[in-house]
Amino acid sequence: MDLVQIAITVVTVLGSGAAFQFYTNRMKLNADAKKDELANSDTHLYRDDLKNRVRNLEELLARSADEKDEMRQRILDLTAEVHSLRVKVDFLERENQALKMYKK
Repeated sequence: MDLVQIAITVVTVLGSGAAFQFYTNRMKLNADAKKDELANSDTHLYRDDLKNRVRNLEELLARSADEKDEMRQRILDLTAEVHSLRVKVDFLERENQALKMYKK
């Protein structure tokens, strides 16, 4: 008889209004958790998109830095060439002046 009373008590507790309310609240919490998970998945999409954009911008920045270094080197080379041409022009002008003086 003790076993029957325990079984009836268990069935009554599980079937009671409080248990029903507990299970209802639990289902609501699970639904809310799923909604949050879906909302977070959108957040993950945005975050992944932002990560890709940052990665692309970093690549562009690295490429532009390389191009800047290359251009700086070309400018230095051209500056050196201009300087050597100025020296040649100065030398040729002096030589031309000397030839004009010699010709007179």
